[in-house]
Amino acid sequence: MANSVSHFRGAVQVAAFAFVVLPVSAVAQQQGVIGWTGGNTGNVNANLTVGWQFSLAQPVTVTHLGLWDYDGTGLKESHLVSIWDSGGTLMTSATVSGSGAGNWVWASVPSTTLNTGPYTIGARYISRTQDLVGLSADTVSTAPGVTHIKGVGGPWGSVPSIDYDKQKGYFGPNFRMLDPDPIPEPALVQLPVLLAMGAVCAWRRRAR
Repeated sequence: MANSVSHFRGAVQVAAFAFVVLPVSAVAQQQGVIGWTGGNTGNVNANLTVGWQFSLAQPVTVTHLGLWDYDGTGLKESHLVSIWDSGGTLMTSATVSGSGAGNWVWASVPSTTLNTGPYTIGARYISRTQDLVGLSADTVSTAPGVTHIKGVGGPWGSVPSIDYDKQKGYFGPNFRMLDPDPIPEPALVQLPVLLAMGAVCAWRRRAR
């Protein structure tokens, strides 16, 4: 009985080893708009909320809202970024300010599930803001399952709905989401193998 217990403990120690020493990557995330080609940058010429409409082919969990920092030196003003569903219901929002890594500044939000269907994301800009937006893109690259529909804008306090599709923008607001199809974590992939190895070692010791 004592030998059986010791063998069991050995197998458990191997399993624990998998979680202690094997590297486990951070939770995978993707951003709605990855990038765009062509186009130019410009100011927002009035107090407006501008952004873009998109559709989701599968449910996603949004964890951050962000804004494009065109020169990577930090935002000059704070901007309220929001996502609304097709009925105009506010799904999540956050004030984005400061600086970030590269050309995006992010603010975390409570995890928010967006089901399949159309949505609108917009950021509030003051007139003649120093924070430029991307305009007139030739092509738009999005995360798998996210489809860019068109650029939209509107006055503060309303869901932006004026069609700016000819400019394929406004590229400023963005969101980050959990990867709906993540690659399994290394430790979790190796755990069944290590458990099997522990069981084999215990069996061999017992056989002796």
